[in-house]
Amino acid sequence: PILLVPEDSGVIGTEFLAWSQTGHAERARHAAMPSTLPAGLEDPGGGQSDVAATVFLAYERYMEVSDATDAALATLLMAIVQAFRLSGRLPPPELDSFYNAIEKHVIPFEMYRIDKLGQSLSDLKTILSEALVGQGELAALI
Repeated sequence: PILLVPEDSGVIGTEFLAWSQTGHAERARHAAMPSTLPAGLEDPGGGQSDVAATVFLAYERYMEVSDATDAALATLLMAIVQAFRLSGRLPPPELDSFYNAIEKHVIPFEMYRIDKLGQSLSDLKTILSEALVGQGELAALI
């Protein structure tokens, strides 16, 4: 169904997920801009200045892109879980363990729980981020 919600449920559905995906993409795009040294960071005495290395700026931007990507993936996973729930279908057997580990973190899109979706999405992003660096409950499943 449209926006992955049952008809007449009164819930906005996955529309807010699309809005957040735009935010994640813009955050990543902005952070992915080249890192350059700001003007005026030369040593006033004319010597070498190792403090103004672009690697520090680039690493912060990398971390921001990584975080935005994790958030976008978590949002996509939330939509996938909702689609499986509404369709009454299950993922392929090879993905059972992975799906079950994710599904338990996604609350149903229901009117009385709509205020909990943000926390559910945050929890999902956290376990996904941990898994991508080899930690947490999903690490062995990825």
